[in-house]
Amino acid sequence: MSVLRITQEDYDRLQMKAGADALTKALKNAPRRASAANVGAIESKPPKRAKYGNVPTTDAQGVKHASKKQATRYRNLGLLMKSGEILMLAREVRFRLPGGIEYRADHLMANQRAIEVMAGLVASGDLVVEDVKSEATRNDKTYKLKARQMRECLGMEVREI
Repeated sequence: MSVLRITQEDYDRLQMKAGADALTKALKNAPRRASAANVGAIESKPPKRAKYGNVPTTDAQGVKHASKKQATRYRNLGLLMKSGEILMLAREVRFRLPGGIEYRADHLMANQRAIEVMAGLVASGDLVVEDVKSEATRNDKTYKLKARQMRECLGMEVREI
């Protein structure tokens, strides 16, 4: 427990100047040493809101996603994979771009042809790089630059969902 010490003169001056309300206010706003009682109040701040308002979520398999939209898309791609339309699905694939830049795609998919002929993935268009974007992040300058570098340097188009 912390103790606030004021002189009798300060106490009398505060009482005469504004009455008991000023003294109560001064005592309430006085600095105090940290204790177990008021440390918990500092730590219980509400979590900071995400820049674009996305809500991180975890799906039924325990896979963490950056947003609800991304989780929904991953579930839909899983259904396409079970049906046989796509044979390969990868999450959070990283691409190294010139200038030390790294681009991380949300999903990477390949169909039957891509599995059979790995050398022709990019040229045939069987390899699909997909990124789940909201309208706000779609217009982000950094994202636009990385998507353009993927197209120009690696010859891979980024499909926005």
